[in-house]
Amino acid sequence: MSSTNIPFNELDLSIKALGRSQSALPRFMRALSVGELWFLTPYHPEIEGAAMEVEAGMRSPFVELEDGKGIFVPVFSSAERLDEAVLAAKVPPKTYSAAGMESVLVLELLAKMNLRTVLNRNCATGEVELPCNLMSDVADGSAFQAPPMDGPSQQKTLTLIEPADYPTDLLQPIFEFVRQHRNFRALWIFHHGEENRAPGGGLHYQFVLHMEPRDPAIYHDFQVVLASTCKHPNEAGSGCVDETDGNYLAALWKLVKPFYVAVDHRPPPGV
Repeated sequence: MSSTNIPFNELDLSIKALGRSQSALPRFMRALSVGELWFLTPYHPEIEGAAMEVEAGMRSPFVELEDGKGIFVPVFSSAERLDEAVLAAKVPPKTYSAAGMESVLVLELLAKMNLRTVLNRNCATGEVELPCNLMSDVADGSAFQAPPMDGPSQQKTLTLIEPADYPTDLLQPIFEFVRQHRNFRALWIFHHGEENRAPGGGLHYQFVLHMEPRDPAIYHDFQVVLASTCKHPNEAGSGCVDETDGNYLAALWKLVKPFYVAVDHRPPPGV
């Protein structure tokens, strides 16, 4: 089957979406966590077509290849995508066998083995390199645990940022994500005061969210997108304002206009 005739499953579609914007990362992670992943194993005619069982202490079942960045394990979103990649690479027949396994098991094994992993190499979907920490977090479910929806810390000094100084590399994926969810009513961004920065960097930007109604799952996805766009782990943080505190919201609007406002949202009375 040619690549143009292979149906796109949800993981395929999420790979393409992620290639366009980091705002698709939560969708990609969820698609990665379900179903099966396919991979290459060394060809052994005596076990061709047999079910594979992974046992403790056994040798790695994964074929390891090499590219300009080093050794990697190719994995695929479907058996058809694996075949597509093998044909594209012009691999001689009977070089490898194909194997499929529950996605979370494949991710857990690869993460524990600390193997560089590339999803859908040589496929029409585009490809994604899977960091070990992402594979581990998706496999054990911790990637989907919603964080507390606390407000901005009162211990931090926040300073205004002029629009011309906005960090566009951070804002663009965030903007693309929040406009997909009407729960986000308005968003502000501030700069942490230098006196509150930890040695070596610490928190730099603070996103302040007006979210109504609050949704921990969507807020979790916001955090995922934000973390994925940061250059270092503590570049940015976020918190939700108390959406029931009209006086605080009015004062915030008067202090500075949000960088994002939902199309159907209006500022508090008197602003």
